[in-house]
Amino acid sequence: VSQSRYISQIRRLAEVSAVTPQVTGNVIYTSGSVELPGNVAGVQIEQEDKMIDVKGNMISGNLLDLNRIHNSILIGKGIADKLSLHVGDNITVRSGSGNLLIMRIVGIFATTVKQVDETKSYANIAQVQGLLGKDRSYVTEIKVNLINYNNAPAVASQIETITGYKAEDWVKANEQLKAGFKVRAVNIVTGK
Repeated sequence: VSQSRYISQIRRLAEVSAVTPQVTGNVIYTSGSVELPGNVAGVQIEQEDKMIDVKGNMISGNLLDLNRIHNSILIGKGIADKLSLHVGDNITVRSGSGNLLIMRIVGIFATTVKQVDETKSYANIAQVQGLLGKDRSYVTEIKVNLINYNNAPAVASQIETITGYKAEDWVKANEQLKAGFKVRAVNIVTGK
């Protein structure tokens, strides 16, 4: 069964308000002679924005350019500051397997979490799959938002039944962060 079929089945659950696949990987960002470790999230940006309001965190650029400009990337403000980068600049992104992409910065975001801003980037899911040397069916997570996050444990159980994978409700997985975030999600770990 493909991840798209799982997503379709999960989307039909009454408590679900949004579903999106994601591919994450550790990378090294390079600009000139400066290198910085981080992680890239390959996403369908419109769906990711519905999940966590990426647009609300943008300080420059346009998140929708991820779909319009080939090999484009959104980077955290901390990455931009440390590497002296701006929208329109290029950044080299190298995966742990050694694959690399020269990517155009189309946006810079700032959250309220310093560690996120200093390490995280977003790119088109297909580009990240390629960067990691994986095929188009590869995903590391399927993120799910719920209408009522209090139902997350029950929905996680339903998702485990549908997929056969471990589903972890966001509240349990991120106990220390739940007070600061309004994300109502269930993460499905599909393997790395």
